[in-house]
Amino acid sequence: MWADSTDGRWKDVVNVQQNGCTSFQGPPTVSITSDGSGVATATVTALPLDQPHGFVMGDTVWVSGASPSTLNTAGTSGKPILSVSGSAFTYQSTCNSCTASTQGNAITKVLSWIVPYETPMKTAQKAFMAAAIQHFGPHHSGTVVNPAQVYYMRFGKSVGGESFVYCNMGLSGTTPPYTILNWQTYISDMTKFEQSQSPTMLIFEPINQVAGDNADYSNYQAMDAVSRSNGYGETFGFGSQGMSLYDEIQFNINHNPCFSNWCALFSSNFAQGSPLELQQVANSDPTDSTCGTGGSNCLAGGDSGDLRVWLPFAVTSPRAMNVLELYAVDADLAFDPTFCVLNAGGTACISGSYASLNGLTAAQQLEFFQPDATAGSGVGLGHVCYSGSGAQSNALGDCS
Repeated sequence: MWADSTDGRWKDVVNVQQNGCTSFQGPPTVSITSDGSGVATATVTALPLDQPHGFVMGDTVWVSGASPSTLNTAGTSGKPILSVSGSAFTYQSTCNSCTASTQGNAITKVLSWIVPYETPMKTAQKAFMAAAIQHFGPHHSGTVVNPAQVYYMRFGKSVGGESFVYCNMGLSGTTPPYTILNWQTYISDMTKFEQSQSPTMLIFEPINQVAGDNADYSNYQAMDAVSRSNGYGETFGFGSQGMSLYDEIQFNINHNPCFSNWCALFSSNFAQGSPLELQQVANSDPTDSTCGTGGSNCLAGGDSGDLRVWLPFAVTSPRAMNVLELYAVDADLAFDPTFCVLNAGGTACISGSYASLNGLTAAQQLEFFQPDATAGSGVGLGHVCYSGSGAQSNALGDCS
Protein backbone atom coordinates (compact mmCIF):
# COMPACT_ATOMS: atom_id res chain seq x y z
CA MET A 1 0.00 0.00 0.00
CA TRP A 2 2.83 2.38 0.86
CA ALA A 3 4.63 1.55 -2.38
CA ASP A 4 1.42 2.03 -4.36
CA SER A 5 1.00 5.50 -2.84
CA THR A 6 4.53 6.65 -3.74
CA ASP A 7 6.71 6.53 -6.80
CA GLY A 8 8.44 3.41 -5.51
CA ARG A 9 12.00 4.72 -5.19
CA TRP A 10 14.17 5.99 -2.37
CA LYS A 11 13.79 9.67 -1.67
CA ASP A 12 16.34 12.18 -0.41
CA VAL A 13 18.27 11.77 2.82
CA VAL A 14 20.59 13.97 4.87
CA ASN A 15 23.76 12.76 6.61
CA VAL A 16 27.19 14.06 7.63
CA GLN A 17 29.18 12.97 4.62
CA GLN A 18 26.65 14.13 2.09
CA ASN A 19 25.58 17.39 3.72
CA GLY A 20 27.93 18.27 6.58
CA CYS A 21 25.26 20.01 8.67
CA THR A 22 23.86 17.16 10.70
CA SER A 23 24.61 14.75 13.53
CA PHE A 24 23.56 11.75 11.45
CA GLN A 25 26.92 10.06 10.90
CA GLY A 26 26.20 6.40 11.57
CA PRO A 27 27.87 3.80 13.82
CA PRO A 28 31.68 3.65 14.15
CA THR A 29 33.76 1.19 12.19
CA VAL A 30 36.13 -1.01 14.18
CA SER A 31 38.35 -1.87 11.21
CA ILE A 32 38.67 -1.10 7.51
CA THR A 33 41.05 -2.89 5.12
CA SER A 34 41.17 -2.92 1.32
CA ASP A 35 42.60 -5.39 -1.18
CA GLY A 36 44.79 -4.70 -4.19
CA SER A 37 41.82 -3.57 -6.28
CA GLY A 38 40.52 -1.14 -3.65
CA VAL A 39 37.60 -3.25 -2.45
CA ALA A 40 37.35 -2.30 1.21
CA THR A 41 35.98 -4.46 4.02
CA ALA A 42 34.57 -2.49 6.95
CA THR A 43 33.56 -4.08 10.23
CA VAL A 44 30.80 -2.57 12.40
CA THR A 45 29.78 -4.14 15.70
CA ALA A 46 27.52 -1.42 17.18
CA LEU A 47 24.43 -2.74 15.41
CA PRO A 48 23.37 -5.63 13.15
CA LEU A 49 24.28 -5.24 9.49
CA ASP A 50 20.85 -6.14 8.17
CA GLN A 51 17.98 -4.80 6.09
CA PRO A 52 16.32 -2.82 8.93
CA HIS A 53 19.56 -0.83 9.23
CA GLY A 54 20.02 -0.49 5.48
CA PHE A 55 23.04 -2.78 5.08
CA VAL A 56 21.88 -4.69 2.02
CA MET A 57 23.87 -5.53 -1.10
CA GLY A 58 23.21 -2.85 -3.70
CA ASP A 59 22.04 -0.19 -1.26
CA THR A 60 24.13 2.93 -0.64
CA VAL A 61 26.65 3.42 2.15
CA TRP A 62 28.72 6.44 3.11
CA VAL A 63 32.02 6.00 4.98
CA SER A 64 33.63 9.07 6.52
CA GLY A 65 36.31 10.01 9.03
CA ALA A 66 38.72 7.16 8.23
CA SER A 67 42.45 7.59 7.64
CA PRO A 68 43.81 7.34 5.03
CA SER A 69 41.00 9.43 3.59
CA THR A 70 41.00 7.37 0.39
CA LEU A 71 39.13 4.69 2.38
CA ASN A 72 36.20 7.10 2.65
CA THR A 73 33.50 7.17 -0.01
CA ALA A 74 34.51 10.07 -2.23
CA GLY A 75 32.00 12.79 -3.05
CA THR A 76 28.47 13.03 -1.75
CA SER A 77 26.69 10.18 -3.51
CA GLY A 78 28.08 7.29 -1.41
CA LYS A 79 28.96 3.86 -2.76
CA PRO A 80 26.97 0.68 -3.40
CA ILE A 81 27.35 -2.07 -0.80
CA LEU A 82 29.03 -4.94 -2.63
CA SER A 83 28.41 -7.64 -0.01
CA VAL A 84 27.40 -8.15 3.61
CA SER A 85 28.62 -10.98 5.84
CA GLY A 86 28.17 -11.05 9.60
CA SER A 87 29.45 -7.75 11.01
CA ALA A 88 31.33 -6.74 7.83
CA PHE A 89 30.38 -5.15 4.52
CA THR A 90 32.39 -4.31 1.42
CA TYR A 91 32.43 -1.30 -0.90
CA GLN A 92 34.73 0.15 -3.55
CA SER A 93 37.36 2.60 -2.27
CA THR A 94 40.24 4.33 -4.06
CA CYS A 95 42.85 2.97 -1.66
CA ASN A 96 44.64 -0.21 -2.78
CA SER A 97 45.96 -2.59 -0.08
CA CYS A 98 45.24 -0.20 2.82
CA THR A 99 44.53 -0.59 6.52
CA ALA A 100 42.79 2.22 8.38
CA SER A 101 44.97 3.86 11.03
CA THR A 102 41.99 5.94 12.18
CA GLN A 103 38.53 4.45 12.13
CA GLY A 104 35.52 6.25 10.71
CA ASN A 105 31.75 5.93 10.59
CA ALA A 106 29.42 4.17 8.19
CA ILE A 107 25.88 5.30 7.43
CA THR A 108 23.17 4.03 5.12
CA LYS A 109 20.03 5.71 3.81
CA VAL A 110 17.96 4.01 6.49
CA LEU A 111 20.19 5.45 9.23
CA SER A 112 20.19 8.92 7.66
CA TRP A 113 17.59 11.63 8.18
CA ILE A 114 14.89 11.04 5.55
CA VAL A 115 13.43 14.26 4.17
CA PRO A 116 9.95 14.26 5.74
CA TYR A 117 8.00 16.46 3.35
CA GLU A 118 8.57 14.20 0.35
CA THR A 119 5.75 11.84 -0.62
CA PRO A 120 7.10 8.50 0.72
CA MET A 121 7.71 9.83 4.22
CA LYS A 122 4.49 11.84 4.35
CA THR A 123 2.53 8.76 3.29
CA ALA A 124 4.19 6.57 5.91
CA GLN A 125 3.80 9.21 8.63
CA LYS A 126 0.08 9.61 7.99
CA ALA A 127 -0.47 5.86 8.18
CA PHE A 128 1.35 5.78 11.52
CA MET A 129 -0.58 8.76 12.90
CA ALA A 130 -3.92 7.25 11.94
CA ALA A 131 -3.01 3.91 13.52
CA ALA A 132 -1.72 5.51 16.73
CA ILE A 133 -4.81 7.70 17.19
CA GLN A 134 -7.04 4.67 16.61
CA HIS A 135 -5.01 2.38 18.89
CA PHE A 136 -5.02 4.75 21.85
CA GLY A 137 -8.61 5.88 21.39
CA PRO A 138 -11.84 4.40 22.75
CA HIS A 139 -12.46 2.30 19.64
CA HIS A 140 -9.21 0.35 19.75
CA SER A 141 -9.42 -3.39 19.19
CA GLY A 142 -7.10 -4.50 21.98
CA THR A 143 -7.65 -5.02 25.70
CA VAL A 144 -4.49 -3.45 27.14
CA VAL A 145 -4.99 0.24 26.33
CA ASN A 146 -6.96 2.37 28.77
CA PRO A 147 -7.93 5.47 26.74
CA ALA A 148 -8.59 7.43 29.92
CA GLN A 149 -4.87 7.22 30.70
CA VAL A 150 -3.83 8.72 27.35
CA TYR A 151 -4.12 12.45 28.03
CA TYR A 152 -2.38 13.71 24.90
CA MET A 153 -0.22 12.77 21.94
CA ARG A 154 2.59 14.75 20.31
CA PHE A 155 3.60 13.71 16.80
CA GLY A 156 7.03 14.75 15.61
CA LYS A 157 7.31 15.58 11.94
CA SER A 158 11.06 16.11 11.68
CA VAL A 159 13.29 14.56 14.36
CA GLY A 160 11.99 12.39 17.20
CA GLY A 161 8.94 14.04 18.73
CA GLU A 162 9.75 17.46 17.26
CA SER A 163 9.00 19.23 14.00
CA PHE A 164 11.69 21.87 13.50
CA VAL A 165 13.33 22.50 10.15
CA TYR A 166 16.45 20.37 10.10
CA CYS A 167 19.67 21.12 8.21
CA ASN A 168 18.01 23.36 5.64
CA MET A 169 21.32 24.06 3.91
CA GLY A 170 21.40 20.36 3.05
CA LEU A 171 17.91 20.31 1.58
CA SER A 172 18.83 20.99 -2.03
CA GLY A 173 17.35 19.07 -4.94
CA THR A 174 14.42 17.71 -2.93
CA THR A 175 10.92 17.23 -4.28
CA PRO A 176 9.44 19.74 -3.66
CA PRO A 177 12.50 21.96 -3.12
CA TYR A 178 12.94 23.32 0.40
CA THR A 179 11.53 26.77 1.01
CA ILE A 180 10.04 28.23 4.18
CA LEU A 181 6.64 28.28 2.49
CA ASN A 182 6.93 24.61 1.45
CA TRP A 183 7.89 23.65 5.01
CA GLN A 184 4.91 25.54 6.41
CA THR A 185 2.65 23.85 3.86
CA TYR A 186 4.00 20.47 4.98
CA ILE A 187 3.38 21.24 8.66
CA SER A 188 -0.16 22.42 7.99
CA ASP A 189 -0.90 19.38 5.84
CA MET A 190 0.15 17.06 8.67
CA THR A 191 -1.74 18.88 11.45
CA LYS A 192 -4.81 19.01 9.22
CA PHE A 193 -4.52 15.25 8.80
CA GLU A 194 -4.26 14.78 12.58
CA GLN A 195 -7.48 16.75 12.98
CA SER A 196 -9.21 14.69 10.27
CA GLN A 197 -8.70 11.55 12.38
CA SER A 198 -11.01 12.96 15.10
CA PRO A 199 -8.62 12.13 17.97
CA THR A 200 -10.26 11.75 21.36
CA MET A 201 -7.11 12.74 23.25
CA LEU A 202 -5.55 16.20 23.22
CA ILE A 203 -3.00 16.83 20.48
CA PHE A 204 0.10 18.93 21.11
CA GLU A 205 2.40 20.39 18.46
CA PRO A 206 6.12 21.01 19.14
CA ILE A 207 7.39 24.55 18.48
CA ASN A 208 11.17 24.13 18.91
CA GLN A 209 13.22 26.20 16.49
CA VAL A 210 16.89 25.26 16.37
CA ALA A 211 20.19 26.19 14.69
CA GLY A 212 18.78 29.29 13.01
CA ASP A 213 16.74 27.24 10.54
CA ASN A 214 13.48 29.08 9.73
CA ALA A 215 13.45 31.62 12.56
CA ASP A 216 9.68 32.09 12.39
CA TYR A 217 8.91 28.36 12.67
CA SER A 218 7.84 28.49 16.35
CA ASN A 219 5.33 31.26 15.75
CA TYR A 220 3.90 29.55 12.68
CA GLN A 221 3.57 26.15 14.36
CA ALA A 222 1.83 27.63 17.42
CA MET A 223 -0.71 29.52 15.30
CA ASP A 224 -1.28 26.47 13.12
CA ALA A 225 -1.85 24.33 16.21
CA VAL A 226 -4.50 26.54 17.77
CA SER A 227 -6.41 26.62 14.48
CA ARG A 228 -7.04 22.85 14.85
CA SER A 229 -9.16 20.84 17.25
CA ASN A 230 -9.75 17.21 18.23
CA GLY A 231 -12.93 15.16 17.88
CA TYR A 232 -14.48 16.89 20.88
CA GLY A 233 -13.68 20.38 19.61
CA GLU A 234 -10.80 20.90 22.06
CA THR A 235 -8.13 23.18 20.61
CA PHE A 236 -4.76 21.64 19.78
CA GLY A 237 -2.01 22.68 22.16
CA PHE A 238 1.66 23.37 21.61
CA GLY A 239 4.88 23.57 23.55
CA SER A 240 8.66 23.58 23.71
CA GLN A 241 10.96 20.69 24.51
CA GLY A 242 13.86 22.86 25.68
CA MET A 243 12.76 24.30 29.04
CA SER A 244 15.55 25.37 31.40
CA LEU A 245 16.52 27.99 33.95
CA TYR A 246 18.05 29.96 31.08
CA ASP A 247 14.52 30.84 29.91
CA GLU A 248 13.88 32.58 33.23
CA ILE A 249 17.27 34.32 33.06
CA GLN A 250 16.69 35.46 29.48
CA PHE A 251 13.19 36.73 30.22
CA ASN A 252 13.59 38.35 33.64
CA ILE A 253 17.24 39.43 33.64
CA ASN A 254 18.32 39.82 30.02
CA HIS A 255 14.84 40.83 28.78
CA ASN A 256 15.08 38.52 25.77
CA PRO A 257 12.57 36.01 24.39
CA CYS A 258 12.44 32.53 25.89
CA PHE A 259 13.70 29.55 23.88
CA SER A 260 11.56 29.19 20.73
CA ASN A 261 9.57 32.21 21.92
CA TRP A 262 7.40 30.02 24.15
CA CYS A 263 6.90 32.69 26.84
CA ALA A 264 5.24 35.14 24.47
CA LEU A 265 3.29 32.43 22.66
CA PHE A 266 1.98 30.99 25.93
CA SER A 267 1.04 34.46 27.18
CA SER A 268 -1.01 35.20 24.06
CA ASN A 269 -2.83 31.85 24.05
CA PHE A 270 -3.39 30.71 27.65
CA ALA A 271 -6.67 32.60 28.01
CA GLN A 272 -8.41 30.48 25.36
CA GLY A 273 -7.56 27.30 27.25
CA SER A 274 -5.00 25.85 24.86
CA PRO A 275 -2.92 23.07 26.42
CA LEU A 276 0.56 24.54 26.92
CA GLU A 277 3.35 22.02 27.34
CA LEU A 278 7.02 22.22 28.32
CA GLN A 279 9.66 19.52 28.53
CA GLN A 280 12.81 20.23 30.48
CA VAL A 281 15.89 20.10 28.27
CA ALA A 282 17.77 17.81 30.69
CA ASN A 283 17.81 16.69 34.34
CA SER A 284 17.54 19.56 36.77
CA ASP A 285 20.53 20.54 38.91
CA PRO A 286 19.92 22.26 42.26
CA THR A 287 23.47 23.65 42.27
CA ASP A 288 23.19 25.37 38.88
CA SER A 289 21.76 28.85 39.38
CA THR A 290 23.20 30.46 36.23
CA CYS A 291 23.10 27.86 33.41
CA GLY A 292 26.71 28.87 32.67
CA THR A 293 27.93 31.50 30.23
CA GLY A 294 25.31 32.09 27.57
CA GLY A 295 23.30 29.13 28.82
CA SER A 296 26.13 26.70 27.99
CA ASN A 297 25.18 24.31 30.83
CA CYS A 298 21.48 24.14 30.02
CA LEU A 299 21.51 22.06 26.87
CA ALA A 300 20.49 18.52 25.95
CA GLY A 301 23.03 16.29 27.66
CA GLY A 302 23.72 18.95 30.29
CA ASP A 303 21.23 20.12 32.93
CA SER A 304 18.17 22.35 33.10
CA GLY A 305 19.32 24.35 36.11
CA ASP A 306 17.56 24.74 39.45
CA LEU A 307 14.00 23.39 39.13
CA ARG A 308 12.94 25.42 42.17
CA VAL A 309 13.37 28.57 40.07
CA TRP A 310 12.33 27.57 36.55
CA LEU A 311 9.20 25.60 37.48
CA PRO A 312 7.47 28.50 39.34
CA PHE A 313 8.46 30.79 36.46
CA ALA A 314 6.87 28.48 33.90
CA VAL A 315 3.53 28.09 35.67
CA THR A 316 3.11 31.73 36.71
CA SER A 317 0.51 33.68 34.71
CA PRO A 318 0.54 34.87 31.99
CA ARG A 319 2.80 32.03 30.83
CA ALA A 320 0.62 29.46 32.61
CA MET A 321 2.24 26.20 31.56
CA ASN A 322 -0.25 23.42 32.34
CA VAL A 323 1.56 20.29 31.11
CA LEU A 324 5.11 19.41 32.19
CA GLU A 325 7.11 16.56 30.70
CA LEU A 326 9.36 15.77 33.64
CA TYR A 327 12.64 13.89 33.37
CA ALA A 328 12.78 10.52 35.12
CA VAL A 329 15.48 11.55 37.58
CA ASP A 330 13.34 14.44 38.81
CA ALA A 331 10.15 12.39 38.94
CA ASP A 332 11.75 9.52 40.83
CA LEU A 333 13.32 11.94 43.27
CA ALA A 334 9.78 12.55 44.48
CA PHE A 335 8.33 9.05 44.22
CA ASP A 336 11.12 6.47 44.54
CA PRO A 337 11.99 5.57 48.17
CA THR A 338 15.27 4.00 47.07
CA PHE A 339 16.41 6.90 44.90
CA CYS A 340 19.33 7.36 47.28
CA VAL A 341 20.41 4.98 50.07
CA LEU A 342 22.63 7.01 52.38
CA ASN A 343 25.73 5.90 54.22
CA ALA A 344 26.06 6.31 57.99
CA GLY A 345 26.44 10.02 58.54
CA GLY A 346 24.41 10.92 55.48
CA THR A 347 27.34 12.22 53.42
CA ALA A 348 26.92 10.14 50.26
CA CYS A 349 24.69 7.64 48.49
CA ILE A 350 26.01 4.12 48.87
CA SER A 351 23.41 2.72 46.47
CA GLY A 352 20.11 3.65 44.90
CA SER A 353 18.05 3.57 41.76
CA TYR A 354 20.03 6.16 39.85
CA ALA A 355 23.59 5.38 40.89
CA SER A 356 24.19 3.51 37.65
CA LEU A 357 21.14 4.05 35.44
CA ASN A 358 21.83 7.71 34.69
CA GLY A 359 25.49 8.00 35.54
CA LEU A 360 25.06 10.29 38.55
CA THR A 361 27.92 10.27 41.01
CA ALA A 362 27.21 9.56 44.69
CA ALA A 363 27.68 13.27 45.41
CA GLN A 364 25.33 14.34 42.61
CA GLN A 365 22.72 11.87 43.75
CA LEU A 366 22.93 13.21 47.30
CA GLU A 367 22.51 16.77 46.01
CA PHE A 368 19.24 15.72 44.37
CA PHE A 369 18.06 13.75 47.40
CA GLN A 370 18.31 16.14 50.33
CA PRO A 371 19.47 19.66 51.13
CA ASP A 372 23.15 20.13 51.84
CA ALA A 373 23.59 21.17 55.46
CA THR A 374 25.86 24.10 54.56
CA ALA A 375 25.03 25.06 50.97
CA GLY A 376 21.28 24.60 51.34
CA SER A 377 21.04 22.95 47.95
CA GLY A 378 19.04 19.91 46.99
CA VAL A 379 15.79 19.60 45.08
CA GLY A 380 14.37 16.94 47.36
CA LEU A 381 13.75 16.90 51.09
CA GLY A 382 15.16 13.46 51.80
CA HIS A 383 13.54 10.08 52.20
CA VAL A 384 9.74 10.01 52.16
CA CYS A 385 9.70 8.68 55.73
CA TYR A 386 11.78 11.58 57.01
CA SER A 387 9.74 14.37 58.60
CA GLY A 388 12.36 16.45 60.41
CA SER A 389 14.43 19.35 59.13
CA GLY A 390 17.99 19.55 57.89
CA ALA A 391 20.06 16.64 56.58
CA GLN A 392 19.27 13.17 57.90
CA SER A 393 22.03 10.86 59.09
CA ASN A 394 21.19 7.76 57.03
CA ALA A 395 18.38 6.18 55.03
CA LEU A 396 18.09 2.56 53.95
CA GLY A 397 15.17 3.09 51.62
CA ASP A 398 12.80 0.98 53.70
CA CYS A 399 11.61 3.53 56.33
CA SER A 400 13.66 1.85 59.04
